[in-house]
Amino acid sequence: MLLFLKGQDMKWITAFIFLLIVAGSASATDEMSKFKNRSSIYAMTCKSALGTTERNRRAQATGAAGLETLARGSILTAECYSYIDGFIDGRNSGGAKQFCIPDDVDHIQIAELVVKTAEENPEIRATPKQNLIEFVLKSNWPCTKSGT
Repeated sequence: MLLFLKGQDMKWITAFIFLLIVAGSASATDEMSKFKNRSSIYAMTCKSALGTTERNRRAQATGAAGLETLARGSILTAECYSYIDGFIDGRNSGGAKQFCIPDDVDHIQIAELVVKTAEENPEIRATPKQNLIEFVLKSNWPCTKSGT
């Protein structure tokens, strides 16, 4: 049927098909973004990152750390730890601090608590990952009224 269409009709049909494709891909991207933002997915990312960190630590201690071993999981590790760092910076910037994390607490300890909290609280797994992190930080390191 499309073989008999010419000129303006063909342009309209092409434009319509293009809009359907764009609308469909935007919807799929939205759904994927919502899925990836879930606490359960983020907790799995951090759990993988923690495993990678531990494997790399053991490999370095035994002298068996090759470049491939050290690089494995680096994307997951960066995603887990960077999101925590950015979340803390964003929430503690300007005004009073929301979380007062001691200097001796590192990203690994926070990530371990994120994973543990997600595993022990199934109701939080379907929420956005920022809810999970905020719950962990406020539960463990709340600030006093003076922000310290």
